[in-house]
Amino acid sequence: MIFKPYYYFETGCAGYLFGCGGLGKCAVVDAHEEDVDAYIAFAASKGLRITHVIDTHIHADHRSGGPALARKVGAGAGMSGKPSSTIAFEKRWNPLLSKSREEFVDALADVPPKPAAMEYILRKNQGRA
Repeated sequence: MIFKPYYYFETGCAGYLFGCGGLGKCAVVDAHEEDVDAYIAFAASKGLRITHVIDTHIHADHRSGGPALARKVGAGAGMSGKPSSTIAFEKRWNPLLSKSREEFVDALADVPPKPAAMEYILRKNQGRA
């Protein structure tokens, strides 16, 4: 298993490359636009071919590199395989929903400020810029 995170501590987000050296294939999750060439170079240095590019959600904190990366490497690009959920699933698996009301509110109160260019970034990532 090959795993390489690309952290952006100032915005609290990250992109990831992970793959299998034995199969020579890898995926990139939540790609940043400015790292497209870095993903390609890292994959090549490990003898990997990027076969999947996945955005887990529409990003508001950075410009997605998913579409550009997928075009450059000829991968299948798209959203997560689970684009929706149910209340029952979230109650069972979402750790925030096991908290008391007070703990839940406290957990949500410590949210970093929105990025200055958030509206533009959202439009760009939705293909509307």
